[in-house]
Amino acid sequence: MQTLHGIVSLTWFTIAVLAALACLLSISTPAGLIYLILVGLASLAVLYAYCAKCSVREHCCSHAFPGKAASWLPPRAQGPYSLADICGTGGALASIVIFPQYWLWQNRAVLVLFWGLIIIAVAEIRWWVCPGCRNLNCVMGRNSALRNSGIKELRD
Repeated sequence: MQTLHGIVSLTWFTIAVLAALACLLSISTPAGLIYLILVGLASLAVLYAYCAKCSVREHCCSHAFPGKAASWLPPRAQGPYSLADICGTGGALASIVIFPQYWLWQNRAVLVLFWGLIIIAVAEIRWWVCPGCRNLNCVMGRNSALRNSGIKELRD
């Protein structure tokens, strides 16, 4: 069930980004193309900074796809996330959300759709995905409190 919520949350986020992209392209083709490139680069940054360090990415990624996609990137030592990892992930996600705001304000319906879907995706992650996450190093998961217990990952 947790993976279902992980996939659904990524779907909401993707639909929000695609709606923003369509809005940008309809108002300014260059802005839309820049946003498309930004989303691609930011997604790679999240995969590398966060997903590639996840200790359970290969066998029980809660979002399904990112764990598998991270295995295509250069390998990283699994373990606690550094401040740089957290800032890189947060900055990349923030850029995806913040960049289109100027153009979204010009189309309030898409603005409301965008933020509604982002809020739903975040809620889905916090309420259903994070509580069951087995990555003890994840700063968002409920299991992160166990990180100093010596347990490498939670098993069934």
